[in-house]
Amino acid sequence: MLVDRKPLFTSVSLKEAHETINVLRKVVDFMKILNPQFHELEILETAKELGITAYEASYIVPARNNGLSLIMEDARLKDKVRKMVKAISVSDIL
Repeated sequence: MLVDRKPLFTSVSLKEAHETINVLRKVVDFMKILNPQFHELEILETAKELGITAYEASYIVPARNNGLSLIMEDARLKDKVRKMVKAISVSDIL
């Protein structure tokens, strides 16, 4: 596989890079990071109950515990988690 190794600033101006960084900073500042720590048993139980991986359940448990929706494109997973959390696609919010 060939990778295009053009320097960043041949395709993006320095001004555009600064604007993008500022937007990303605002997004991260707005986000509340949910940590699955101390919910490991609940994650494993959820994974077993839904027949999904612990990795997948580590997103579902904090969402459920905090009354949040999940945005996902995996139809199989979305069908499985809908009994616990609201699961929507990107197209549902655009």
